[in-house]
Amino acid sequence: MQISQIQSNNSSFKALKMPKKVKFTNECNVGFDIDAKDLFRNPAIKECADKYNVLVKRGKKIGNITLPEKVFPRALAISLGAGILASFGIAPLVPSIAGTLIATSAVAVGMAFLAYLNMPLWLDKVFGANKYEYTLQGGKNFKDNKMEEFAGVQTKQYTFKNRVELDRIFGLAEDIRQQDETKFSEILNKNNTGDFYDTDEILKILELPEIKENFYNGEVFNYPADKDGNSLFLRFLDIVPNEKNQNDYNKILNIIKNMPNVDLIQRDNYGISSVEKILNSENHQTLELLKGVEIPYSKELDYAYDRIYDESFKKKAKTLNVKFDDIFKAIDLQSEKGVEEAIKQFDSPFCNKQEIATQIYHMTHALKIEFRYPKDERKYQFLKLFVYPRIEEYIPDYMKERKDYI
Repeated sequence: MQISQIQSNNSSFKALKMPKKVKFTNECNVGFDIDAKDLFRNPAIKECADKYNVLVKRGKKIGNITLPEKVFPRALAISLGAGILASFGIAPLVPSIAGTLIATSAVAVGMAFLAYLNMPLWLDKVFGANKYEYTLQGGKNFKDNKMEEFAGVQTKQYTFKNRVELDRIFGLAEDIRQQDETKFSEILNKNNTGDFYDTDEILKILELPEIKENFYNGEVFNYPADKDGNSLFLRFLDIVPNEKNQNDYNKILNIIKNMPNVDLIQRDNYGISSVEKILNSENHQTLELLKGVEIPYSKELDYAYDRIYDESFKKKAKTLNVKFDDIFKAIDLQSEKGVEEAIKQFDSPFCNKQEIATQIYHMTHALKIEFRYPKDERKYQFLKLFVYPRIEEYIPDYMKERKDYI
Protein backbone atom coordinates (compact mmCIF):
# COMPACT_ATOMS: atom_id res chain seq x y z
CA MET A 1 0.00 0.00 0.00
CA GLN A 2 1.33 3.44 -0.95
CA ILE A 3 0.80 6.57 1.09
CA SER A 4 2.23 10.03 0.60
CA GLN A 5 3.46 12.10 3.50
CA ILE A 6 0.75 14.31 4.99
CA GLN A 7 2.14 17.85 4.84
CA SER A 8 1.01 21.34 5.69
CA ASN A 9 -0.32 23.28 2.73
CA ASN A 10 0.70 26.60 4.28
CA SER A 11 4.09 25.73 5.78
CA SER A 12 5.62 28.98 4.52
CA PHE A 13 3.38 31.01 6.80
CA LYS A 14 4.05 31.97 10.37
CA ALA A 15 1.53 31.13 13.05
CA LEU A 16 0.77 34.84 13.60
CA LYS A 17 -0.06 37.39 10.92
CA MET A 18 -0.46 40.97 12.16
CA PRO A 19 0.16 44.54 10.91
CA LYS A 20 3.71 45.81 11.27
CA LYS A 21 2.48 48.36 13.80
CA VAL A 22 -0.45 47.98 16.14
CA LYS A 23 -1.05 51.20 18.07
CA PHE A 24 -2.47 51.14 21.57
CA THR A 25 -2.98 53.97 24.07
CA ASN A 26 -2.55 54.21 27.81
CA GLU A 27 -4.96 55.86 30.24
CA CYS A 28 -3.75 59.30 29.10
CA ASN A 29 -4.43 58.42 25.44
CA VAL A 30 -0.67 58.48 24.72
CA GLY A 31 0.20 55.95 22.03
CA PHE A 32 2.65 53.07 22.00
CA ASP A 33 3.31 50.15 19.66
CA ILE A 34 2.60 46.54 20.56
CA ASP A 35 4.13 43.45 18.97
CA ALA A 36 3.73 39.66 18.96
CA LYS A 37 5.16 39.35 22.49
CA ASP A 38 2.42 41.64 23.79
CA LEU A 39 -0.24 39.60 22.01
CA PHE A 40 1.18 36.38 23.44
CA ARG A 41 0.62 37.67 26.97
CA ASN A 42 -2.86 36.32 26.39
CA PRO A 43 -2.57 32.52 26.85
CA ALA A 44 -5.46 31.82 24.45
CA ILE A 45 -3.74 33.70 21.62
CA LYS A 46 -0.39 32.03 22.26
CA GLU A 47 -1.95 28.54 22.36
CA CYS A 48 -3.80 29.16 19.11
CA ALA A 49 -0.65 30.47 17.41
CA ASP A 50 1.30 27.43 18.62
CA LYS A 51 -1.24 24.95 17.25
CA TYR A 52 -2.95 26.77 14.39
CA ASN A 53 -2.86 30.33 13.01
CA VAL A 54 -3.84 33.77 14.31
CA LEU A 55 -4.80 36.64 12.02
CA VAL A 56 -4.92 40.28 13.20
CA LYS A 57 -6.40 42.96 10.92
CA ARG A 58 -6.55 46.73 11.30
CA GLY A 59 -10.12 48.02 11.20
CA LYS A 60 -11.74 51.43 11.11
CA LYS A 61 -10.15 54.61 12.45
CA ILE A 62 -11.61 55.63 15.80
CA GLY A 63 -9.61 58.80 16.56
CA ASN A 64 -6.15 60.23 17.09
CA ILE A 65 -3.52 59.28 19.61
CA THR A 66 -2.27 62.05 21.92
CA LEU A 67 1.40 62.94 21.61
CA PRO A 68 3.53 62.67 24.77
CA GLU A 69 3.30 65.76 27.01
CA LYS A 70 7.00 66.57 26.62
CA VAL A 71 6.36 67.48 22.99
CA PHE A 72 4.20 70.46 23.95
CA PRO A 73 6.81 72.56 25.85
CA ARG A 74 9.26 72.15 22.97
CA ALA A 75 6.66 73.18 20.44
CA LEU A 76 5.64 76.11 22.66
CA ALA A 77 9.24 77.35 22.80
CA ILE A 78 9.47 77.13 19.02
CA SER A 79 6.23 79.10 18.65
CA LEU A 80 7.46 81.74 21.07
CA GLY A 81 10.69 82.09 19.10
CA ALA A 82 8.72 82.33 15.89
CA GLY A 83 6.56 85.05 17.46
CA ILE A 84 9.61 87.09 18.41
CA LEU A 85 11.05 86.80 14.91
CA ALA A 86 7.71 87.80 13.43
CA SER A 87 7.53 90.81 15.73
CA PHE A 88 10.82 92.08 14.37
CA GLY A 89 9.16 92.20 11.00
CA ILE A 90 6.53 94.54 12.50
CA ALA A 91 8.99 96.63 14.48
CA PRO A 92 10.15 98.92 11.59
CA LEU A 93 6.55 100.05 11.21
CA VAL A 94 6.58 101.47 14.78
CA PRO A 95 8.38 104.88 15.00
CA SER A 96 9.85 104.74 18.53
CA ILE A 97 12.11 102.32 20.41
CA ALA A 98 9.50 101.97 23.14
CA GLY A 99 6.87 101.22 20.54
CA THR A 100 9.15 98.63 18.99
CA LEU A 101 9.59 96.84 22.28
CA ILE A 102 5.89 96.99 23.04
CA ALA A 103 4.99 95.64 19.61
CA THR A 104 7.60 92.92 19.84
CA SER A 105 6.40 91.75 23.25
CA ALA A 106 2.74 91.95 22.32
CA VAL A 107 3.12 89.87 19.18
CA ALA A 108 5.35 87.29 20.87
CA VAL A 109 3.06 86.87 23.88
CA GLY A 110 -0.02 86.80 21.69
CA MET A 111 1.35 84.07 19.44
CA ALA A 112 2.57 82.07 22.41
CA PHE A 113 -0.86 82.30 24.08
CA LEU A 114 -2.64 81.18 20.92
CA ALA A 115 -0.14 78.33 20.57
CA TYR A 116 -0.76 77.30 24.18
CA LEU A 117 -4.49 77.14 23.61
CA ASN A 118 -4.45 75.35 20.27
CA MET A 119 -1.14 73.50 20.12
CA PRO A 120 -2.17 70.15 21.71
CA LEU A 121 -5.10 69.79 19.32
CA TRP A 122 -3.08 70.99 16.34
CA LEU A 123 -0.06 68.79 17.06
CA ASP A 124 -2.20 65.70 17.59
CA LYS A 125 -4.04 66.36 14.34
CA VAL A 126 -0.90 66.97 12.30
CA PHE A 127 1.62 64.65 13.93
CA GLY A 128 -0.38 62.32 16.19
CA ALA A 129 -0.89 58.75 15.01
CA ASN A 130 -4.31 57.49 14.01
CA LYS A 131 -6.07 55.23 16.48
CA TYR A 132 -7.77 52.11 15.10
CA GLU A 133 -9.78 49.17 16.28
CA TYR A 134 -8.42 45.73 15.39
CA THR A 135 -10.00 42.36 14.72
CA LEU A 136 -8.47 39.01 15.69
CA GLN A 137 -9.41 35.51 14.60
CA GLY A 138 -7.93 32.04 14.90
CA GLY A 139 -8.13 29.39 12.19
CA LYS A 140 -6.41 26.40 10.62
CA ASN A 141 -6.05 27.17 6.92
CA PHE A 142 -5.64 30.43 5.05
CA LYS A 143 -7.90 30.86 2.04
CA ASP A 144 -5.96 30.52 -1.23
CA ASN A 145 -2.71 30.77 0.79
CA LYS A 146 -3.01 34.56 0.89
CA MET A 147 -3.02 35.11 4.66
CA GLU A 148 -5.97 37.51 4.34
CA GLU A 149 -8.79 35.31 5.61
CA PHE A 150 -9.34 31.78 6.84
CA ALA A 151 -10.97 28.87 5.10
CA GLY A 152 -12.49 25.90 6.92
CA VAL A 153 -12.70 25.77 10.71
CA GLN A 154 -12.13 29.04 12.51
CA THR A 155 -13.07 30.91 15.66
CA LYS A 156 -15.49 33.77 16.01
CA GLN A 157 -14.02 37.17 15.30
CA TYR A 158 -12.95 39.38 18.23
CA THR A 159 -12.69 43.20 18.14
CA PHE A 160 -10.28 45.04 20.43
CA LYS A 161 -9.10 48.63 20.84
CA ASN A 162 -7.00 48.49 24.00
CA ARG A 163 -5.14 46.16 26.34
CA VAL A 164 -8.17 45.30 28.46
CA GLU A 165 -10.19 44.13 25.46
CA LEU A 166 -7.19 42.20 24.13
CA ASP A 167 -6.76 40.35 27.43
CA ARG A 168 -10.42 39.31 27.39
CA ILE A 169 -10.03 37.23 24.21
CA PHE A 170 -10.32 33.54 25.09
CA GLY A 171 -11.06 30.06 23.78
CA LEU A 172 -9.48 30.39 20.33
CA ALA A 173 -7.82 26.97 20.14
CA GLU A 174 -10.68 25.21 21.94
CA ASP A 175 -13.24 26.59 19.45
CA ILE A 176 -11.15 25.27 16.57
CA ARG A 177 -10.64 21.89 18.24
CA GLN A 178 -14.37 21.38 18.79
CA GLN A 179 -15.21 22.21 15.17
CA ASP A 180 -12.30 20.13 13.97
CA GLU A 181 -13.29 17.08 15.99
CA THR A 182 -16.85 17.26 14.63
CA LYS A 183 -15.55 17.46 11.08
CA PHE A 184 -13.22 14.50 11.69
CA SER A 185 -16.09 12.43 13.07
CA GLU A 186 -18.21 13.20 9.99
CA ILE A 187 -15.41 12.01 7.69
CA LEU A 188 -15.05 8.75 9.63
CA ASN A 189 -18.80 8.09 9.56
CA LYS A 190 -18.97 8.77 5.86
CA ASN A 191 -16.21 6.26 5.13
CA ASN A 192 -17.62 3.43 7.29
CA THR A 193 -14.34 2.80 9.12
CA GLY A 194 -13.64 -0.12 11.46
CA ASP A 195 -12.01 -0.19 14.87
CA PHE A 196 -8.42 0.08 13.55
CA TYR A 197 -7.01 -3.24 14.63
CA ASP A 198 -4.28 -3.19 11.98
CA THR A 199 -2.16 -0.80 9.95
CA ASP A 200 -4.32 -1.16 6.83
CA GLU A 201 -7.32 0.41 8.53
CA ILE A 202 -5.27 3.36 9.83
CA LEU A 203 -3.60 3.93 6.46
CA LYS A 204 -6.99 3.93 4.78
CA ILE A 205 -7.95 6.97 6.87
CA LEU A 206 -4.62 8.73 6.35
CA GLU A 207 -4.98 8.38 2.58
CA LEU A 208 -8.34 10.16 2.43
CA PRO A 209 -8.06 13.54 0.59
CA GLU A 210 -10.20 15.25 3.26
CA ILE A 211 -7.78 14.06 5.95
CA LYS A 212 -4.70 15.21 4.07
CA GLU A 213 -6.29 18.59 3.45
CA ASN A 214 -7.61 19.32 6.93
CA PHE A 215 -5.62 17.32 9.49
CA TYR A 216 -2.05 17.52 8.24
CA ASN A 217 -0.57 18.84 11.52
CA GLY A 218 -1.47 15.77 13.57
CA GLU A 219 -5.02 16.32 14.78
CA VAL A 220 -5.96 13.15 12.90
CA PHE A 221 -4.21 11.20 15.68
CA ASN A 222 -5.79 13.11 18.56
CA TYR A 223 -9.54 12.87 18.12
CA PRO A 224 -11.80 9.93 19.08
CA ALA A 225 -11.82 7.41 16.25
CA ASP A 226 -13.23 4.08 17.40
CA LYS A 227 -16.53 3.21 19.11
CA ASP A 228 -14.87 3.42 22.54
CA GLY A 229 -13.53 6.92 21.97
CA ASN A 230 -9.88 5.95 21.49
CA SER A 231 -7.74 7.95 19.06
CA LEU A 232 -5.82 6.64 16.05
CA PHE A 233 -2.60 7.21 18.01
CA LEU A 234 -3.74 4.95 20.85
CA ARG A 235 -4.96 2.33 18.39
CA PHE A 236 -1.61 2.47 16.60
CA LEU A 237 0.24 1.83 19.88
CA ASP A 238 -1.82 -1.34 20.38
CA ILE A 239 -0.60 -2.81 17.08
CA VAL A 240 2.35 -5.18 17.36
CA PRO A 241 4.77 -4.78 14.41
CA ASN A 242 5.60 -8.01 12.64
CA GLU A 243 7.08 -9.22 9.38
CA LYS A 244 3.80 -8.73 7.53
CA ASN A 245 2.92 -5.18 8.63
CA GLN A 246 6.39 -3.73 9.32
CA ASN A 247 6.52 -1.52 6.20
CA ASP A 248 3.10 0.01 6.81
CA TYR A 249 3.91 0.32 10.51
CA ASN A 250 7.03 2.33 9.69
CA LYS A 251 5.07 4.60 7.32
CA ILE A 252 2.59 5.48 10.05
CA LEU A 253 5.38 5.99 12.57
CA ASN A 254 7.20 8.40 10.26
CA ILE A 255 4.02 10.36 9.65
CA ILE A 256 3.51 10.75 13.41
CA LYS A 257 7.11 11.94 13.84
CA ASN A 258 6.58 14.70 11.27
CA MET A 259 3.30 16.01 12.64
CA PRO A 260 3.89 18.77 15.23
CA ASN A 261 0.42 18.70 16.83
CA VAL A 262 0.18 15.01 17.71
CA ASP A 263 -0.67 14.75 21.41
CA LEU A 264 1.79 12.12 22.62
CA ILE A 265 0.36 12.04 26.16
CA GLN A 266 -3.09 10.47 25.89
CA ARG A 267 -5.20 7.99 27.87
CA ASP A 268 -7.48 5.31 26.48
CA ASN A 269 -11.01 4.50 27.68
CA TYR A 270 -9.52 2.30 30.44
CA GLY A 271 -7.30 5.11 31.73
CA ILE A 272 -4.07 3.58 30.41
CA SER A 273 -1.71 6.28 29.17
CA SER A 274 0.14 6.27 25.86
CA VAL A 275 3.43 6.29 27.79
CA GLU A 276 2.45 3.11 29.65
CA LYS A 277 1.53 1.44 26.36
CA ILE A 278 4.95 2.28 24.94
CA LEU A 279 6.75 1.01 28.03
CA ASN A 280 4.68 -2.17 28.05
CA SER A 281 5.43 -2.83 24.36
CA GLU A 282 9.21 -2.48 24.85
CA ASN A 283 9.22 -1.02 21.34
CA HIS A 284 12.37 1.01 20.70
CA GLN A 285 10.76 2.76 17.71
CA THR A 286 7.79 4.19 19.58
CA LEU A 287 9.96 5.06 22.59
CA GLU A 288 11.79 7.52 20.31
CA LEU A 289 8.53 9.47 19.95
CA LEU A 290 8.80 10.48 23.62
CA LYS A 291 12.31 11.89 23.36
CA GLY A 292 12.31 15.37 24.94
CA VAL A 293 8.56 15.27 25.72
CA GLU A 294 7.53 16.41 29.22
CA ILE A 295 5.69 13.50 30.85
CA PRO A 296 3.68 14.09 34.04
CA TYR A 297 4.58 11.56 36.73
CA SER A 298 2.17 8.82 37.75
CA LYS A 299 2.72 5.70 39.87
CA GLU A 300 1.62 3.57 36.89
CA LEU A 301 4.82 4.56 35.07
CA ASP A 302 6.86 2.94 37.85
CA TYR A 303 4.84 -0.28 37.55
CA ALA A 304 5.33 -0.33 33.79
CA TYR A 305 9.06 0.31 34.19
CA ASP A 306 9.46 -2.53 36.70
CA ARG A 307 7.89 -4.97 34.21
CA ILE A 308 10.37 -4.17 31.40
CA TYR A 309 12.38 -7.25 30.48
CA ASP A 310 14.68 -5.81 27.79
CA GLU A 311 17.59 -4.20 29.68
CA SER A 312 18.64 -1.93 26.81
CA PHE A 313 15.07 -0.68 26.51
CA LYS A 314 14.93 -0.19 30.26
CA LYS A 315 18.08 1.91 30.17
CA LYS A 316 16.63 4.16 27.47
CA ALA A 317 13.28 4.43 29.26
CA LYS A 318 14.96 5.70 32.40
CA THR A 319 16.09 8.82 30.52
CA LEU A 320 12.51 9.93 29.77
CA ASN A 321 11.71 13.50 30.82
CA VAL A 322 9.26 12.68 33.61
CA LYS A 323 8.25 15.78 35.57
CA PHE A 324 7.88 15.74 39.36
CA ASP A 325 6.00 18.96 40.09
CA ASP A 326 4.01 17.88 43.16
CA ILE A 327 6.69 18.85 45.66
CA PHE A 328 6.93 22.39 44.25
CA LYS A 329 3.15 22.75 44.34
CA ALA A 330 3.17 21.58 47.98
CA ILE A 331 5.91 24.09 48.83
CA ASP A 332 3.93 26.93 47.25
CA LEU A 333 0.91 25.91 49.36
CA GLN A 334 3.15 25.26 52.40
CA SER A 335 1.39 21.94 52.83
CA GLU A 336 3.20 19.53 55.14
CA LYS A 337 1.02 16.62 54.04
CA GLY A 338 1.61 17.50 50.39
CA VAL A 339 5.38 17.50 50.88
CA GLU A 340 5.27 14.15 52.67
CA GLU A 341 3.33 12.60 49.76
CA ALA A 342 5.60 14.18 47.16
CA ILE A 343 8.75 12.89 48.89
CA LYS A 344 7.44 9.35 48.33
CA GLN A 345 7.78 9.98 44.59
CA PHE A 346 11.56 10.22 45.06
CA ASP A 347 11.61 6.41 45.01
CA SER A 348 10.61 6.44 41.35
CA PRO A 349 13.32 5.19 38.94
CA PHE A 350 12.51 8.22 36.78
CA CYS A 351 13.19 10.73 39.57
CA ASN A 352 16.41 12.74 39.61
CA LYS A 353 16.43 13.40 43.35
CA GLN A 354 19.62 15.47 43.31
CA GLU A 355 18.29 17.78 40.60
CA ILE A 356 15.08 18.46 42.55
CA ALA A 357 17.00 19.02 45.80
CA THR A 358 19.30 21.47 43.98
CA GLN A 359 16.31 23.44 42.68
CA ILE A 360 14.91 23.66 46.20
CA TYR A 361 18.31 24.78 47.49
CA HIS A 362 18.43 27.67 44.99
CA MET A 363 14.85 28.62 45.84
CA THR A 364 15.64 28.74 49.56
CA HIS A 365 18.90 30.62 49.08
CA ALA A 366 17.16 33.28 46.97
CA LEU A 367 14.48 33.76 49.64
CA LYS A 368 17.07 34.00 52.40
CA ILE A 369 18.98 36.80 50.67
CA GLU A 370 16.05 39.17 50.71
CA PHE A 371 12.60 38.93 52.27
CA ARG A 372 10.49 41.23 50.14
CA TYR A 373 7.16 40.29 51.66
CA PRO A 374 6.05 38.50 54.84
CA LYS A 375 4.87 35.53 52.75
CA ASP A 376 8.46 35.11 51.48
CA GLU A 377 9.74 34.75 55.03
CA ARG A 378 7.00 32.23 55.85
CA LYS A 379 7.94 30.22 52.77
CA TYR A 380 11.63 30.35 53.72
CA GLN A 381 10.90 29.13 57.25
CA PHE A 382 8.73 26.31 55.83
CA LEU A 383 11.58 25.23 53.53
CA LYS A 384 14.18 25.48 56.27
CA LEU A 385 12.26 23.76 59.06
CA PHE A 386 10.11 21.23 57.24
CA VAL A 387 11.36 20.53 53.70
CA TYR A 388 15.16 20.53 54.18
CA PRO A 389 15.31 17.79 56.82
CA ARG A 390 13.63 15.50 54.28
CA ILE A 391 15.77 16.26 51.23
CA GLU A 392 19.14 17.15 52.76
CA GLU A 393 20.62 13.76 51.92
CA TYR A 394 20.10 14.45 48.20
CA ILE A 395 21.79 17.88 48.18
CA PRO A 396 25.20 17.82 46.42
CA ASP A 397 28.14 17.80 48.84
CA TYR A 398 29.63 21.06 47.56
CA MET A 399 26.39 22.81 48.55
CA LYS A 400 26.37 21.22 51.99
CA GLU A 401 29.83 22.63 52.63
CA ARG A 402 28.45 26.15 52.45
CA LYS A 403 27.67 27.29 55.98
CA ASP A 404 24.72 29.43 54.89
CA TYR A 405 22.90 26.97 52.65
CA ILE A 406 19.81 27.18 54.86
